[in-house]
Amino acid sequence: MTILHIIGLSKNFGGLTALKELDLEIGSGEIVGIIGPNGAGKTTLLNIISGILRPSRGKILFKNERIDGLPSHQIAKRGIGRTFQHSVLFHGATTLWNVEAGFHIQRKVGFCATLLRSEDCKREEERIRTSAEEIMNFMGLKADKDMLAHNLPFGQQRILGLCLALATKPELLLLDEPAAGLNSEETIKIMSKIRAIRDQRITVILVEHDMKVVMGLCDRIFVLNYGERLAEGTPKEIQANEAVIQAYLGRAEAS
Repeated sequence: MTILHIIGLSKNFGGLTALKELDLEIGSGEIVGIIGPNGAGKTTLLNIISGILRPSRGKILFKNERIDGLPSHQIAKRGIGRTFQHSVLFHGATTLWNVEAGFHIQRKVGFCATLLRSEDCKREEERIRTSAEEIMNFMGLKADKDMLAHNLPFGQQRILGLCLALATKPELLLLDEPAAGLNSEETIKIMSKIRAIRDQRITVILVEHDMKVVMGLCDRIFVLNYGERLAEGTPKEIQANEAVIQAYLGRAEAS
């Protein structure tokens, strides 16, 4: 079953074409990698899917409903979560508080009830705390729930970023370079967490430069080059694709 369908997607920044007539289909339950040289349009694609940018042309269907052009908070409410290249955390707050903050789009109690500390507000806060602790336990952070986010090791901060994204209750999770800056041990750990997320029936789109991560995690890979789709296939097919080797993989091996 297709969960995300991108049709003829283009994005122009003045005279620069970042994406050109892009067609992609993402199946439910997949881990799909998006790779390509710097400037290929990978992060632009994630920014358009998540509503940070609007496309110049084309359509995006999420569960058969158009979402292109919607603001990011409405797209998040429909079930698309997002992480970023650089961790977006409240560094002076506890890890638990950070995850609780991720539930803000799911809140049902209004501002006045929250301000007056109504019984509905107290029940919702307890529900959110319980859910946040469940996510932290699932991701292996529950023992650190009272630690300030900036005191966590960098790899744990990355996992905390995943926890915040999971708090939005996504069906589709967009990960922008989740292994950037991690050592080998931390990389292996975050790969296991991403697999565990997929096992919870959450579809994952992954942008990543670490080819060991991409080849070790992804069911399928899309290769972008100058904003266009260069190739699509399984990791083995992509590794053997001459056009990909010339445009990207060979360049990476030579560097």
